[in-house]
Amino acid sequence: MKKAVILLLIGLVALIPSFCMAQSVKEITLVYEDQESFPDIMGDQAVLETKPGVVIELVRLLEQKMGIKINLQRHPWKKCLDLVKAGEVDGVILGSYNKERGEVLAYPMKGDQVDTSRQITSMTFTFYKRKGEELAWDGKDLANFTGKIGAPTGYSIVGDLKAKGYEVDEAVTVINNLESLVAGWVDIVAELDTQADYILANNPELNAKIEKVSPAIITKPYYNIFSKKLAQQDPEFTAKFWEVLTELTQTQYKTLAAKYY
Repeated sequence: MKKAVILLLIGLVALIPSFCMAQSVKEITLVYEDQESFPDIMGDQAVLETKPGVVIELVRLLEQKMGIKINLQRHPWKKCLDLVKAGEVDGVILGSYNKERGEVLAYPMKGDQVDTSRQITSMTFTFYKRKGEELAWDGKDLANFTGKIGAPTGYSIVGDLKAKGYEVDEAVTVINNLESLVAGWVDIVAELDTQADYILANNPELNAKIEKVSPAIITKPYYNIFSKKLAQQDPEFTAKFWEVLTELTQTQYKTLAAKYY
């Protein structure tokens, strides 16, 4: 009898790996911002089927390669972060790292540091000012600046600027920020240059009144970020996802990007 029980237990233990594999994630929901960020994310609000952006195409390739279903939703950036933090969705596409986010969201890590080799792309924040106005910016500090800086709601640059003591006025869209700059409601604007440059290039009226400031503020790596809930439930899945996405980024990004230019 004892021998039979032992054999039964051994058999059950042997079944555990296959049971766990059967429970592995097969469907997830990822969110991303409802603003265009050329060429990585195209269009506003809707999830585009044709030319949705380089990064969205990479996610679709990953979907095929991993044999999973990925549901995509678009929201304002702050809502994207809130949904992932709450575990209401599984992850957010294209977010940078900071300590505050790292405490409540799951990033690809290498020891106690975020693994920059797992980035999808990098993006650069830059100041924009009204044409003809002087701005003393050396890449580190704004000399004698006492005005207000427009910046995108929920973006990491907001915290960066506030930490330096600057007054920041947040706006939901890039257009809102640029129009506020022209109207004089803010004195300069800090935006991702891929977004702001694209909008200015396609808006002659704004482009005639605004100019980009050099040098850039900062360049940051951007990742696919998961909820703590999913990362804790299935760390093997999230690790595999980051591995496959890195491989696709390295082999396919440039080819996919070429058709957007």
